[in-house]
Amino acid sequence: MDTRSVKAKMLAKIKAAKNGKVFIVKDFYNCGSDRAVRKYLREFVAEGILQHVYSGVYYKVYFCDTFNTSIPPFVHDVAEAIAKKNNWSIAYGKDKALNMLGLDTQVPAKSVFASSGPRKIVHTYDGSTIYFYHVPKEEVEINPISSMVVESLKALGKDGVDDKVISIIRNKLNEAQLKQLRKDSGKVRPWMQSAIIKITEVI
Repeated sequence: MDTRSVKAKMLAKIKAAKNGKVFIVKDFYNCGSDRAVRKYLREFVAEGILQHVYSGVYYKVYFCDTFNTSIPPFVHDVAEAIAKKNNWSIAYGKDKALNMLGLDTQVPAKSVFASSGPRKIVHTYDGSTIYFYHVPKEEVEINPISSMVVESLKALGKDGVDDKVISIIRNKLNEAQLKQLRKDSGKVRPWMQSAIIKITEVI
């Protein structure tokens, strides 16, 4: 394949993506060989089209005219890209899950994710730190909302899940999410399954 056409295909894919889009190397394998893809990724970084965020992870530079600066990628998008690169499944960590579900008003200071992969701390090239902790794959290979509920239940512990918690989670989810949560409950620990049955009693 003509390497110039590889570059053109890669550039077209980047231009079609939204600003701030995070890519991994294999996202471009349909454009050309690994060697050619990596060569042009380096060129796009040099040209300011992409920024190298972490090993094998890039994002489409988004320059904000209002603030006269480039906007860094969302940490969640980078975490998802790292997971995709390593064939992991991930979900929001316990503290973030509590916050997202309205069970804790404190916004976590650290970017932490539950992962089917190994425990790992990632320091990105833009200075961010992402923490991954291992959980059984069944708990993160389910629906993302279900995974978030599971992580929040684990954070509270069996004795911390009372009627108030049940009500808050139930009211936070729509009917489709509740149905999916009940469907996914068979893949979690018995005490959490019992809590989820209570949460989904309304459907």
